[in-house]
Amino acid sequence: MLSEKVIELHGVTVKNLNEQARALQRSFDLMNQMYLEVKSVKGEVDTFKSEMDEFRKEFHDENRLIPGEVDDLCVLVRDRSVAIAKELSNEIMDEKEFKTLVGKIRHIIWRKLNKRYGAAKYIHIKRKYFEESKDFISNFKIEDYI
Repeated sequence: MLSEKVIELHGVTVKNLNEQARALQRSFDLMNQMYLEVKSVKGEVDTFKSEMDEFRKEFHDENRLIPGEVDDLCVLVRDRSVAIAKELSNEIMDEKEFKTLVGKIRHIIWRKLNKRYGAAKYIHIKRKYFEESKDFISNFKIEDYI
């Protein structure tokens, strides 16, 4: 009798363990399926992010300068042309001659910018060349072009 009850209890325990194992397997399968779906969505998101980053870069690079950037270039050209004129001018140069010299230097700087970046106006310089334009102006030496 005792052995029959032990065998019966053992059978119930095995049955319960088998049901738990099937339930755990179903849970594992569902979690694995969810993982694969999340991984797939992550791949799609990564692809979309890459496309958006590329679009943002193209949009940024191909568009013209904003007014603040144009003003920055104008100020740089003004300051650089005055600095070069001061280097070139002598003590006896009057104000009118100095202003004329500054104007000529500005014209040379702009002509070289125009030639380098193919832009008729500051605002037409593409944004991707903004930093390069600033460096060009800051390092401009009149001796290289005379």
